[in-house]
Amino acid sequence: MHCRTGKESGKFHFGNFEAGTLKLKSIGLHAVEVAREGHHDAIDQQAAADGELHGEMRQDVAVVQNERERYPGDQQEARQKAAKVHHVVRGVQFGVVQIRVEFGGIEYALEAIKQGSAAVGIASKNHVVLVALKRNAEELGSYQKKIIKVDNHMGIALAGLAPDARVLSNFLRQQAMSSKMVFNRPLNVAKAVYSIADKAQDNTQSAGGRPYGVGLLVAGIDENGAHLYEFQPSGNVLEYVGAAIGARSQAARTFLERKYEEFADATKEQLIEYALTALRDTLSQDKELNSLNTTVAVVGKSEQFTIYDDDDVQQWLDRLDSLSNARNRDEPQEEQQEQEQPEQPAEQTEPTEQSDRMDTDE
Repeated sequence: MHCRTGKESGKFHFGNFEAGTLKLKSIGLHAVEVAREGHHDAIDQQAAADGELHGEMRQDVAVVQNERERYPGDQQEARQKAAKVHHVVRGVQFGVVQIRVEFGGIEYALEAIKQGSAAVGIASKNHVVLVALKRNAEELGSYQKKIIKVDNHMGIALAGLAPDARVLSNFLRQQAMSSKMVFNRPLNVAKAVYSIADKAQDNTQSAGGRPYGVGLLVAGIDENGAHLYEFQPSGNVLEYVGAAIGARSQAARTFLERKYEEFADATKEQLIEYALTALRDTLSQDKELNSLNTTVAVVGKSEQFTIYDDDDVQQWLDRLDSLSNARNRDEPQEEQQEQEQPEQPAEQTEPTEQSDRMDTDE
């Protein structure tokens, strides 16, 4: 009454299923390896000591034993049926655990994006503008790079883990270079975005990797016009006329939703003004936009992807301040004019001939 293992073939040869122990080893992500040796009493002791996971595997063994009892006559058929049920049960259990963990990884990646500094993008018919808020880990350190140029017609703004964004941007650069060498034309923006989306989605279905903890705003110009895409760690991609990601980005989205009808025909200067205004709404009360923490990038049909940093971005901040001051001066004047305007008395209508005749008849 024993269970022996064929070492050469690597297959199990079942005799009477009386003896056997389970030795459970955790491999990687809740994976287990079952080795049978010893007596059946050790199964109960080991499962009780190791907890719930061992109890589940003992149930699998019971399923195998029940299948063997259902086919007492034909041992070959019993072995095949029992092995099939055993592997199916284990595969379902492992699959549920893996899916649960991977969905949890995506949630952590989305949380990393929410913790990153904000980035805003706006697209018109001829231009796409990206603006981003830079952070420094401490006063003695430099500010983190938030906008990366991919090619002369395309670039990205990031929120989340910068190293992950650097990996994806390098992949995009390889794709852009390959398109120029093979097809002698710039890389299509939609094709570029979906290439990194496919790359990110692969990480959500493999046990050995993790989702990218970064969100991207991809801006570019191609033969189809101006495009602005938002990339998410799950591999989801959507095209927008205005988008915002990062910490407190909901305030920026609220502003964009109020102004989006004006984006299509706006000039480059107007787009930058809208984008910086939306970015300013994401700041805490004790902070302001300045040349050190703000980055602006523009790409257009007749303009290559250009990044404005440090002193170069000051011109756009000065323009934003002047426009904001002009609005603040105009609003009190408009309110004062409304208050000074006298109320017009209600007009009195003259009685008609028909009403006069009706009064006379009465």
